[in-house]
Amino acid sequence: MRKLTWLPVFLAAFTGCQKEAIIDTVEPDIQILAPAADTVLPLGGLMPVKVDFSENLGLHTYFIWLVAEDGMPTLVEKQHLHALRHEVRLDFPLNGLAPGTYELRVEADDHDQNTTNAAVSVHLQ
Repeated sequence: MRKLTWLPVFLAAFTGCQKEAIIDTVEPDIQILAPAADTVLPLGGLMPVKVDFSENLGLHTYFIWLVAEDGMPTLVEKQHLHALRHEVRLDFPLNGLAPGTYELRVEADDHDQNTTNAAVSVHLQ
């Protein structure tokens, strides 16, 4: 019987220490700093890629693609991470690509599957 007298005390302590679940409804923020929209780049050269990511509770994954006019994607960079902020700074080689207009497409999501997309067009000659 003595054990039952402590039950309300333990229940009060346990429920008082629980935190409310945080539901993330904010999408990650993507800032494409380079290349600038409609930049003309030489085939066989390098494309500077500078992207800043931020997220209120933490990024989960991102993908950076160079997508041809016919929809064929070339993976530039991807990463699975756990961070509030992340920077990508790289030079992507433009070897083996056909001349034309491409879209640098960036996709990011957080741990609650909030997704953001950003894109800029570039021209390869």
